[in-house]
Amino acid sequence: MTHRFPTGRLAALAPSILPGLLGLALSSHSQTSLAASPMPEGAAPRALQETVVTATRVARPLSDLVADVSIIDRDTIERSGATGVADVLARLPGVEMSRNGGPGNSGSVYVRGAESRFTAVYIDGVRVESQSTGGAVWEQIPLSQIERIEVLRGPAAAVYGSDAIGGVIQLFTKKGEGPPAPSVQLGIGSHGTRTAQAAVSGGAGALDYSLGLSQERSDGFNARTLATANPD
Repeated sequence: MTHRFPTGRLAALAPSILPGLLGLALSSHSQTSLAASPMPEGAAPRALQETVVTATRVARPLSDLVADVSIIDRDTIERSGATGVADVLARLPGVEMSRNGGPGNSGSVYVRGAESRFTAVYIDGVRVESQSTGGAVWEQIPLSQIERIEVLRGPAAAVYGSDAIGGVIQLFTKKGEGPPAPSVQLGIGSHGTRTAQAAVSGGAGALDYSLGLSQERSDGFNARTLATANPD
């Protein structure tokens, strides 16, 4: 018997719109221009410390936190070569991922061995979860629209409630600025894998937006090869 993963699975052309993720991610924010004070002559430039929001729900320098927190920026995401958010998270210590088949199929993320429903997932501060499994629908979150990921490992029920026994994962989407900036990416891989991504972002005044679409198709591969099959 030959088993094959589904053919032509749509991995990331999410027909369902997630708040603030796929579609127009509109956010109003006030912008204050501060006049830069001149640096004293001879003073050495000082690097700004990376701040974290997830650990305490208040922006604090990473060096001030005692919680086990990992930060994944956009550069790290692009260098990883991953095709999904769950694949990126699985590279972190204390985080595991399982999937029911190939890319595009439903999957789960486990933090410190806890069930997936005991890891709270947020997108731009908004809680997301499946009504059937209790966990996030990872296959419908396009990685191309994620700018930054913060992962808090360990119990955080005091801050996020009883669903955060394993930890908290917070995703931050891209923010546009300036005139419209379109981008297109195409990719091919083994087993007839093809990917396509298109995005446009920009902003004017107090309004910014980011719109992205992505699609992945693959012919899959045989999970079990017949003994009489010729590998050539």
